[in-house]
Amino acid sequence: MSETELQFRTAAFGGFQKQDVLAYLETSARDHAEKLSALQRELEEARQARAGAEAQAAEREEKLSALEEENRRLAADLAARSETLARESAQRAELAGQVEALNGEIRKLTPAAAAYAGLKDRTAGIELEAHSRAQAIEAEAKAKVKQTKAELESWLDQLQKAYDGLRADLNASVEQVSGELEQAARTLKGRPAELAARDAELKALRESLGKLTGPKAPQPLPLERR
Repeated sequence: MSETELQFRTAAFGGFQKQDVLAYLETSARDHAEKLSALQRELEEARQARAGAEAQAAEREEKLSALEEENRRLAADLAARSETLARESAQRAELAGQVEALNGEIRKLTPAAAAYAGLKDRTAGIELEAHSRAQAIEAEAKAKVKQTKAELESWLDQLQKAYDGLRADLNASVEQVSGELEQAARTLKGRPAELAARDAELKALRESLGKLTGPKAPQPLPLERR
């Protein structure tokens, strides 16, 4: 609204035109509301942009942390691999020295190996004879083992038979003793009643003897002390 529009018309009796004042207030309120709504939209957009930026920053931070962790893991893996490579290199160098030493030993032992080949040819017959003798001894040992096994099985059978006979005799003895114990138990079963009857007879006999002895003599008076 321009400055000329802000000039209110005066009323006939002093003051400003009421309609002009109301129109100005409505226009000012509408402009204020529009500006306020625009500011709120801008504020919401700014908030959303800030939230998006914060989310992106958090995501980037998480990715950066993951990358740093991966970098540390790869660095540790690289160090371990380097250590392993160095160890393997040292082992290869050591093996190379051993191989060289073995080659030297082989060169030294080559004449002895040739002599051994000749000796092996000469001893082939001896080995064959020794093998034949070993087979004969093995066959003889197997026969002895078989015979010993048969004798042992026969002895075990005899022992089993003797054990079975002894067990049968023991069972018979146990049954006989059990029968005698049962008979003795049956014999002793009636003894308490018989003893009770004897006790009753003895009690009656004592009472009869008491009646036969008569009244007891009076006890002497005690002597007076002087």
